[in-house]
Amino acid sequence: MIGELIVHGILFALMLLLYITAGSFEALNTTQEGSLGPGWWPRATMLLGMLMTIASAVMAIQKNGRNKAAGGKAKGKVKKEEIKSLAISAVIFVIFILALDYVGFIFAAPILIAGFMLQLGARKPLGLVLIPTISGVMFALVFGRFMEVNLPRGIDFIRLLSFYIY
Repeated sequence: MIGELIVHGILFALMLLLYITAGSFEALNTTQEGSLGPGWWPRATMLLGMLMTIASAVMAIQKNGRNKAAGGKAKGKVKKEEIKSLAISAVIFVIFILALDYVGFIFAAPILIAGFMLQLGARKPLGLVLIPTISGVMFALVFGRFMEVNLPRGIDFIRLLSFYIY
């Protein structure tokens, strides 16, 4: 219980630091149409993260209170399945990060999304193809076009294709 609260506190402090730091990011005027820079979204993301961290800490405290009221004892053992799940998640992230430079964000994001869908139990082939593909394009449009974030574009033909999409 104390360990969970310490982790929540550390996460909250890091997000607060990033929230404060995000205010110092400089926006550059590139054209008459808009500016290149972070805009509002880094602060909004950190604020949402801080609120979710507080909510998670409150739920952890409530869960601990229910366990004590029921006479239960908190179990500190990590199960083999949890370690396996963590390892799979790490491998998915490594594949995503390595793929970013070569296939760009628009094709690497579906790899990440499909990997986590498989890990969470999704098995329908149509859903495993459509949801990651549509999500990858939507993320690229939202971040690449609307929020003006420079996403990795990949190499060769994929790079050229990404310029048409975002």
